[in-house]
Amino acid sequence: MASKVLILARDAEAFAEQLRPNFPDVSFLAGAGPQDALGNCGDCDVLMTRNDDCFEAVIRAMPRLKFIQALTTGTELIEAMPGLPSDVLITAARGFHGPQMSELAFLFMLAFARKLPAIIEDRLVRRNLRRSQ
Repeated sequence: MASKVLILARDAEAFAEQLRPNFPDVSFLAGAGPQDALGNCGDCDVLMTRNDDCFEAVIRAMPRLKFIQALTTGTELIEAMPGLPSDVLITAARGFHGPQMSELAFLFMLAFARKLPAIIEDRLVRRNLRRSQ
C-alpha cells in the first residue's frame, strides 16, 4: 500500500505541489492548521510538520502514523507530546540556521572551557589600572 502523507504547515500546499510530481505513488494532503488536517488524517502514515505546527490532537487522530518528518532542526516539542506512540520514527531536517547554531554552540563551549568572562574582566581591570596611574 502506498504511503499517505499529511503535510501540516503554514505553507503545506507549496510543499505538496513540489513533492507530488516527484512521488506520484504517494498521496499528499496539505493542511495549514489542525482544523484542516483533523478530518482527513486518519489513514495517513506519515506526517511532515514543523516543530511548532504539530498538535497532539492531529497525532492522536492518526492511528496508522509510523513516521514524522520535522521540517525544522528541532524535534523537542514533537517528542514531548504525551499522545505520541513510542514506535513512531521522528527525523528532522536541518534548517538554514543549523550551521550558525552549531558554530554558536561551539563558541559557547570554548568560552566556558577557557573561562572567557574571567579573561574579559581581568583585561578590563588591567586597562582601568593603567588609566588610573
